Amino acid sequence: MTPGQARAVLSSAFASNWGGMTPVSYDNSLPPTPGNAWVRLTILHADNRLQSWSGDAQNYRVTGIACVHVFTRLGTGTQQSDQLASFAKGILQGKQFTGGVETYEAKIVEDGDDGHGWWQVRVMTRFTYSE
Repeated sequence: MTPGQARAVLSSAFASNWGGMTPVSYDNSLPPTPGNAWVRLTILHADNRLQSWSGDAQNYRVTGIACVHVFTRLGTGTQQSDQLASFAKGILQGKQFTGGVETYEAKIVEDGDDGHGWWQVRVMTRFTYSE
């Protein structure tokens, strides 16, 4: 699997489960024109390690982090951001997706005021796949 294929698998799985809950911005796309809330899905590739080697063929295990940034209007409380973050966590945490993409534990991090009128919460989960 290539990094682009892994990104597509994770993005597609998120999109199909998220539905129309809020507008979504994906990697290298323009942010939506949001109403009261929106999310951004970011796929970050990190390390890889040699998993097996046979002759000229090498198999690497690639790791990364899938991060859902949840944005709600500043001053509206945390109920909506908590609900959206919990839903995003349920989509990505502890799953096995097509092509061998696996996700592990997820954590929610409250970043707070982003300086642009939004309350930000991040949902982050590690993922791996074989290249």
